[in-house]
Amino acid sequence: MTKIRFRLIRHGKTDWNVSKRLQGHLDIPLNELGIQQAVLMAKALKDDPIDHIYSSDLTRCRQTAHFLRVNHPKAVYHEVKEFREAHAGILGGKTLDKSMKSEIQSLGSLKQFFTHYGETMENVFSRVWTKLNQIAEVIQSRHESQVTTVAIISHGGPIRMILAKLLGYYPDRLNLAASEIKVSNCSITSIELEDDSWKLVEHNKRDHLDII
Repeated sequence: MTKIRFRLIRHGKTDWNVSKRLQGHLDIPLNELGIQQAVLMAKALKDDPIDHIYSSDLTRCRQTAHFLRVNHPKAVYHEVKEFREAHAGILGGKTLDKSMKSEIQSLGSLKQFFTHYGETMENVFSRVWTKLNQIAEVIQSRHESQVTTVAIISHGGPIRMILAKLLGYYPDRLNLAASEIKVSNCSITSIELEDDSWKLVEHNKRDHLDII
């Protein structure tokens, strides 16, 4: 069976990341620092034998993916909505400040908060893992090579949902994953699938960003 290595990469920083505004599905571009981060991430993976690049279809991910594609012109590129950030509903663009945190607490839990205003963590978990397994099934069915490497350019939320399963947050502590699992902008998290078994290899690698 084909061994598949996944590089999970969060997009570079945006102005809304800096101001702690909920972006969700709103299409916010990278800022200057985010572009620098994307360049350094792509440089760090320059010698990685990447066969496929999957990106969220939102601008901040497409921009981040661009620099990876420059270094891997033979990699097959795909844009998919399943790797979008969690939908923030009417809270998109609002700042995660004390008043919003109080509102979350008044609803009782983060799960109720997102159920009321946008996507639940369960929704995001389901669509991300469904797509991840679909990608794996296609690669395995084609017997592309003994080892296939796939880069996924996504957002903090979806990457946390993948890690939630591998780190034991799923299913009982899924909503804690959003606050407890660290996923930095343009960090690289590596996971592998072999013999139907998922393994976390490296989490939130960001030493390539130390120079900025």
